[in-house]
Amino acid sequence: PAEMDSGAAVVINRSAARHFWPGQSAIGRRLQAIGKSLTVVAVVEDAAAGGLIVADKHTPQLYFPYRSDKVPGMLGQPPEQVYIVRAKSDPAPVIAALRAATRAIDPEVAIRDITLTDTALASSIDGPRFNMALLTAFAVLAVVLAAVGLAAVTSYGVVERTHEIGIRMALGARQGNVLGLVVKQAMATAVAGTALGVLGALAATRLLSTLIYGVAPRDPGTFVGVSVLLLGVALAASLVAARRATRVDPMAALRAE
Repeated sequence: PAEMDSGAAVVINRSAARHFWPGQSAIGRRLQAIGKSLTVVAVVEDAAAGGLIVADKHTPQLYFPYRSDKVPGMLGQPPEQVYIVRAKSDPAPVIAALRAATRAIDPEVAIRDITLTDTALASSIDGPRFNMALLTAFAVLAVVLAAVGLAAVTSYGVVERTHEIGIRMALGARQGNVLGLVVKQAMATAVAGTALGVLGALAATRLLSTLIYGVAPRDPGTFVGVSVLLLGVALAASLVAARRATRVDPMAALRAE
């Protein structure tokens, strides 16, 4: 079309179409950008820009026709082109063919860098990956400290209630009854703490959304899985202390008072 030949055409993504013309067709519409009036000739799907960061995927984007005499360089450097080539097998022969084809077109043109797609995608999330690894390490440490703390608090409660447990056992309470009593009280605290933690996590997901990729900030499976893990750790820690309660000698407990 004439717009393409004159450089007055622009392709936008769906987020840009919804932003500028909500509920309307964007094809044929005009907008002002790069100092000229442009005509929208196509609308494409949203794509992650500048890396695989969830927050960047749905930002409005504009795509302009490439013309080597119109594209400005960065900081005085000549303009560059980036090509994405699909290889069905070993990429080495394809890379060699690309270099040969480039030299055949213009021997003075240099291919600055060739990067495999997997490497490029991995490097684009290096920052978020490091941040999440650091947060994961702190989370594991927090789980360990919580388990130790819960076991210690439950054990202290068992010691404080030794006389009560002795009376219960003297009156006929079985070890299973004592075990269930201690675990029930410890798990009540753990459930309340996990519920508060889930509420805090829901409030913090907006701050952490830029650090994760491939998982929705409020993914139900993630919240359920983490909650089950925390409650499992709490159950294991409470069982350690509860077993101590089942070994209380009723007569010794009564004489201690």
